[in-house]
Amino acid sequence: MEKNQLDKILGLHAEWLRDPQSGRRANFRGADLAGADLMGVALRGMDLVGANLMGADLSGADLTGAKLMLASLKGANLNGANLNGANLSPANLKGADLTDASLKGANLKGADLTGADLTGVNLDDANFKGAKLGPADLTDEDEDTDSEDEDTDSEDEDTDSEDEDTDSEDSVFPRAPRKSSNSPEGKKELLLGLAIFSFSFIAGLLIGNEILKAIRKKAEKTAEGPKNVTNHWHM
Repeated sequence: MEKNQLDKILGLHAEWLRDPQSGRRANFRGADLAGADLMGVALRGMDLVGANLMGADLSGADLTGAKLMLASLKGANLNGANLNGANLSPANLKGADLTDASLKGANLKGADLTGADLTGVNLDDANFKGAKLGPADLTDEDEDTDSEDEDTDSEDEDTDSEDEDTDSEDSVFPRAPRKSSNSPEGKKELLLGLAIFSFSFIAGLLIGNEILKAIRKKAEKTAEGPKNVTNHWHM
């Protein structure tokens, strides 16, 4: 598309955004805008379905609610662009520069973001279902992830050292595998333990009772001894 023609259409669209009664809403459905200079242009709600925006400069552009389904934005410059609520399903954003762009609530379902630069991008409530991120650059998020990974690695190292200590103990004193109390074998062992405890408790009571009886008998015999001696002398 010729630059003069593009500028005229964009001018009419800008008037329409200010006053729908004047100007004309732009329609770039299927248009070839490869390499176009659209820096800072207001493209709110514009129909760009299937448009070719490969390598276009859309830095700082307002694409709020724009229809970009099946559009090609491969290698496009979207630095600082506003794409809130835009429909980019399934647009081609391979290698696109989305640094500091806002994609809040945008639909990126099935979009191809392979190699895209997403540094500082706002992705709140964005739909990435089925999207291809590939080796996309998520610098800000990667830094947090790296710190988490380092913490995880340190925890893994501690766990490994504990496992090594446990293994060394197991090599000297082999341990039987632990059985869950919910498993059939675990329940059997639990019932067996309760039975042994009950038997031991009852046996202890019986033995204690017999010991008490023996003590009582011995005490009674001791008490009767002196009476028998007294009776003998009176005879």
